[in-house]
Amino acid sequence: ASAATAAGLPAGGLFAAGSDRIRIGLIGCGGRGTGAAAQAASLHPGVVIAALGDLFADHLAETAAMLAGGIGVQFDCPSNRRFVGQDAWRQVVDGDLDAVILAAAPWSRPAHVTAAVARGLHIYCERPAATDAAGVREVLAAFAEAGRRGLVIVSGLASRHHGPTARTIQHIHAGGIGSPLRAVCRARVGASWQRPSRPEWTAEECRHRNWVADPSLAGGLLVERHLDAIDRGLWALGDACPVAAMPIGSAGRAGAAVRYRFADGRELVAEIEVGAGGQSRTEDRVVGTLAAAELGGHGIRGSSPGTNDLPGNNPWLACMGGFVDAIVSGGRGDGGKTLCRSTLVALLGEAAVRSGREMSWRDTAGPATDAIAII
Repeated sequence: ASAATAAGLPAGGLFAAGSDRIRIGLIGCGGRGTGAAAQAASLHPGVVIAALGDLFADHLAETAAMLAGGIGVQFDCPSNRRFVGQDAWRQVVDGDLDAVILAAAPWSRPAHVTAAVARGLHIYCERPAATDAAGVREVLAAFAEAGRRGLVIVSGLASRHHGPTARTIQHIHAGGIGSPLRAVCRARVGASWQRPSRPEWTAEECRHRNWVADPSLAGGLLVERHLDAIDRGLWALGDACPVAAMPIGSAGRAGAAVRYRFADGRELVAEIEVGAGGQSRTEDRVVGTLAAAELGGHGIRGSSPGTNDLPGNNPWLACMGGFVDAIVSGGRGDGGKTLCRSTLVALLGEAAVRSGREMSWRDTAGPATDAIAII
């Protein structure tokens, strides 16, 4: 992030129409999309938010007002570049842009990614990658094409950009807890946000305005609300793909709990409980042969040299910093491979919970298993 802030744009300008600006479009004017756009502008004076698209006019108007007031002249998006409706995303992608922030509801992600790559745009892609395995395979294919074309892909798995978490996991990989045997990620969270229905809304509009509670639009609890924790567990265990997932009972009044099994006998337990009252809390622990690591507190217990309690940063700002820096410096970003793998693992868990039985990774992921290995 600091590199992106300090760096100058390449001599002569390498962006749209030979200018010295990075023209970014935003698809999905929710809280995260609006925040990501503002963060991008804060990280480099050459960034301008040049187009907006959303299903709903009120969402778009709120985002436009917030960005106009928050980033000033870096919000260069007149009314003819503000698009509303089912085709809004396509109108954004077809504009005169260098990059796009994809932050609409997850069900729409595959089409948005594919179109953005076809247009030659750099992509910041929020998580998850999709809401089913077929969608992940489409995103994987698009990301592979992006790699061939030299496009920047950065995913919204913010923990991967969080310095203290990265240092703790580096310590794990260096043998700080011995051989990692088991990762556990548990969360208790409040109920999802919900917008009360209005008389002028159709049932379908109400459904899309409250997409987070609809598994077909959001992917389910493990995919939409627990993906970052699952990704941290996978990362700590070396980013291997599990061979199977099995439900492990009830997580409470509403929730999901699953145990992933790896070929070498290690396991990842993912549990999320919703609406149980009290404060939200998370637990991310990795148990090894010599010690245990707390990813949330960035601590290593039972081993020498002791703790890894280092100053934090804003993971979402750092994530966007990686995107802007890669565009400015000619980097490649993270390529999206991790996003696709973690999304598939979460989808495997969803399949196990819904079926009530063990589900195979290969049966669930299908051809994506091999695609992940090569992009």
